[in-house]
Order: sequence, then C-alpha cells, then structure tokens
Amino acid sequence: MTTKAATASPPEEDPPRRFSLIDLYSWDEELVRIGDIQTKPEYQRATSHAWIRKTAKEFDWHKFGIVEISVRDEGSFWAMDGQHRVEVLKLLGLDDESIPVALYRNLAIKDEASIFWARNGGRSVHPFDRFKAELLAEFPEATAISRVVKAAGLRLTRERVRNGVACATALRRVYSGDVLKLKRPMPTALKETLLVLKDAWMGWEPPTGKKPITFHPSAVEGVGALVARHEGKVDLNRLIERLAAYPNGPIGFIGNARRLQEVRGGLLRNAVADQLTETYNDRLRVNRLPPWSPA
Repeated sequence: MTTKAATASPPEEDPPRRFSLIDLYSWDEELVRIGDIQTKPEYQRATSHAWIRKTAKEFDWHKFGIVEISVRDEGSFWAMDGQHRVEVLKLLGLDDESIPVALYRNLAIKDEASIFWARNGGRSVHPFDRFKAELLAEFPEATAISRVVKAAGLRLTRERVRNGVACATALRRVYSGDVLKLKRPMPTALKETLLVLKDAWMGWEPPTGKKPITFHPSAVEGVGALVARHEGKVDLNRLIERLAAYPNGPIGFIGNARRLQEVRGGLLRNAVADQLTETYNDRLRVNRLPPWSPA
C-alpha cells in the first residue's frame, strides 16, 4: 500500500505593511544658517509676500516650529516645508543666524515633493500647487492628467499665457469622471474638452489687462460633462464652430451661464453644460442632443 507524500502548507504571508514617511525617510536635527536655506523648489506653493510681511510684524519664536530641509548632492539646502517661515526670518535680517532644522539627505526631487504633499495635502495649499507636488512625486492620476494636457498641445502653468492651463481641480473632475459622478478615468473626455476649448477660444483676444480665460474651470467642467455623457455622439467640429462664434467669446459665454445659474440654481458647470447643449442644437434639425439634466 502506498501513501501520498504529505504536502507542506505554504507559510502564511505577512499582510502588506503600510509605511509612513517616518519609515521611508530618516532625518537629523542640525543647525543651518538661515541665509543658506533656499526656497521656491519646483513643488512649492506660490510665495505669499503679504503673509510674509504680516507675520514678520507679529513674529513670535514660539509659533515658528521646525523647518524641513533637503540637502542636495551639491550641498545646497532647500526648504521642503516652511519656506514662508524662512522668508520671514530673512525679511527680519536674520540671514547670519542659525536655526535647528529637520535635515534630510539623499532625497530625489520626487521624494521631496512627496514629503511636501504629505505635510500640506490637507492644508490651505492652492490646488495647482498641490497638483504640481503630486506630479513631481509621480502620483499616477496627476501624471496621467499631465500627459493628456501635453497631448492637447497645452502646458500646466499659472502664467498668463494662451496655452496655459491652471485649473487643476477641474482637470481632476473631468479626468476622474466626477463631473458625472462616475468612478472611472476618462482621459478621452478630458483631451476632447481641452481641444474644443483650445480651438474655439485660444485665439480670442481678452480685454486689455484681463488674463485669458480660455480654460475657465467651469468651462472645462461643463464641456467635460457634455462630451463624457454623450461619448462619441458630439460633433466636436460643430461645437468648436458654435463656441468660436459666440458673442464676446468666453467672457460672454461664462457670463450668460452665470445668469442661467441664477435662474435655475445648481452648479455653474451644469449651467455651462445646459447652455452648451442649447448652443450646439441651435439650427440643428438632426442628431440634436437631448436637454441637459444635472448628474
């Protein structure tokens, strides 16, 4: 009589460990000369000079806290968290003084951005600055959105340039499907949205002293909701032509959408999508879009 060899049960695997930044990055507390600390790295928020001046007038060391610094390969010191506080000290003429800092070594730019995001993700950081940090930290959604923006011939920037897009929250809402309360990425809808607005309004001349509003957040969300809901059924060339011919360009369109919102209530993006539907259907006898209803 033969017996079957006993098979050993596989060892139980430990559950995946959740790492914190303290696990991933170690730091030392050291004294660093204030004048040697550089600010404005790629992932930081825009500098608020008004905040710096106000804080300098009411300066209190007890509220200062510790600044987190990355020392890069060439020996330069960069503030990852605390850039505004460092600028306050410089404004007070304390460049030659030294302060204790949390000093990190051997970090890549994406590691610095990750730490900045972890420290500031829930604070009052401008959405674009938060997005910029996520992009440098190589977060998947931010990376995918950036890829779509570039594919549309545009660039992510807060500068007043015609091909610049800064409405990070609107880009997220369209890409993620949130404009229609969906739970799936919609890169095609985002790309079509950006191309429609680019081709319709990027050549439009804003009044003197006004910044371009080709990619107004509610315009991005409204167009995104429209093309996402009617996937493949919207004649994009017709939509571009209708928007390009709209009186007073984006200013006129967004202004009328605001008035429609005041009458009907709800979100501005739904007023934009509603008005887009009416504009698209005007003088169209076949293949009309159904009336817009909010998601």
